[in-house]
Amino acid sequence: MDHSLKPLQCKCMYYLFEFSVGWFVVLQSSFLWGYLVSPIAGGVLVDHYGGKVVMAWGVALWSLATFLTPWASQTSLLALLTVRALLGVAEGVALPSMNNMVVR
Repeated sequence: MDHSLKPLQCKCMYYLFEFSVGWFVVLQSSFLWGYLVSPIAGGVLVDHYGGKVVMAWGVALWSLATFLTPWASQTSLLALLTVRALLGVAEGVALPSMNNMVVR
């Protein structure tokens, strides 16, 4: 549901928080910053700990980041950028974990 509601989220956040267009683009891309590195790190972790353990931690971090998003949006832009990047890190380990679980 995170990506399917992106157009509505963008419009609401743009008017609610009155970010400049530049900061708004940085905010939207912060998810990808975390997602950029986590599949590689996730693959290494999956090889060492197994897919189920890494997936469980990924889902836990994913849930925590989703839970903290409203708080971060009211706190500061830096907090929101950090939580969005954490969400990307947590989602990035899903693919290596699922690949490992399917193979075994």
